[in-house]
Amino acid sequence: MTGEERIERMRERFADRIEGNRHRIAARAERCYAAERAGAERSAALTQRWHKRVAAIRRRAEDRRNAFAPPSSRRPRQFDFEPDWDDDPGPRRSGMSR
Repeated sequence: MTGEERIERMRERFADRIEGNRHRIAARAERCYAAERAGAERSAALTQRWHKRVAAIRRRAEDRRNAFAPPSSRRPRQFDFEPDWDDDPGPRRSGMSR
């Protein structure tokens, strides 16, 4: 085996190794990309679920507020200029006792 043949064989071996490395690197990049995409999809699904949950909580709170409205909004009160003396508790005493 001459020196040139040995050099040629080494070049082929290096070329094969480089080609193999290219395939491995491409496969790894593809796996990483797929994992990243799956993670992003999972994250998006979680975010969507979270937003749906928050919307449901807000809807329930809104329904609860509508169901148990404060008395002032249940029926509007009309201002009565004639005081109802029967309901009048009388004059209030001041907080100072003698």
